[in-house]
Amino acid sequence: MLICAVAILCACGKKSLTQVNDQTVTLSKIVWIADTTLGSSLIFGHVLLFVEGRTTGDSVTVRTFGDGLISNIPLLVDLNSTFSDTIEISFTSAATTAKFTKSTVMNVYRGGALLDSFVLTSDSLCYYRKPALSLIYKYSIDGQNVDSLDTYRHTFTRFFCRSAGAGDSTVPFSFSTAEEDSLIALLVRTDFFNKPDTLTTLINDSTGLPVRCMVMTPSTSYYVKIRLDDLEKTMTFTTNDYCKMWGNESVRVLFSISGAIGAIYITHAGVIALPAHGCLYD
Repeated sequence: MLICAVAILCACGKKSLTQVNDQTVTLSKIVWIADTTLGSSLIFGHVLLFVEGRTTGDSVTVRTFGDGLISNIPLLVDLNSTFSDTIEISFTSAATTAKFTKSTVMNVYRGGALLDSFVLTSDSLCYYRKPALSLIYKYSIDGQNVDSLDTYRHTFTRFFCRSAGAGDSTVPFSFSTAEEDSLIALLVRTDFFNKPDTLTTLINDSTGLPVRCMVMTPSTSYYVKIRLDDLEKTMTFTTNDYCKMWGNESVRVLFSISGAIGAIYITHAGVIALPAHGCLYD
């Protein structure tokens, strides 16, 4: 599956270079493309090379690197000695937003003998541009706010419930680069922006969980509002029954994202220093 909203994530992945004129080959067009695909838990990066031109040889090859194996892949040369072909030069299972260059070797042959060999090097490439991430996350118990994260204001607030005996506290908060990257990858992997806004459980679903499921009292509510560049979505869900919760794929997505956000903020020093909310004991 192609990464969700390629226009958002792939912004500096195509570069055209100057033409090549040689006695054995003339390249009228050279285009390097950095693309991404999504695995079960990895973002794969692919570098492709499109070349168009003419040769005085019988055949032309381009070197590829695949998963570490080096090969020389022949281009499709027609009877007029012209070619227009795209070759995947390399791929990685750990695509990042870092800029890089890529090189390959083009060989020209006639009658099986090597006529010429030269290096093609890309301009600066990147697999995808990191989009701007902003979010509001709220966790509530029986309708009372407990934890609230707002990256628009760069704050985290812990609300203290009726019998907690403490005032609400707000501390500064910002995601690290690695934390933002992990959340963006999760949003893409779960197809978050194509899920419904308000989630309901499917009471008659077969969940595959044990018959005795956990019932939460009081009920818990989750709210996330996430903006990624020009995409924005709000999702809400309230439950006290885990059996029903896992019967809905969109609910599982919300819980995956909520769990990832929670796992991040509970490790931040400012949040660790706050007292527990005490809401479960009201």
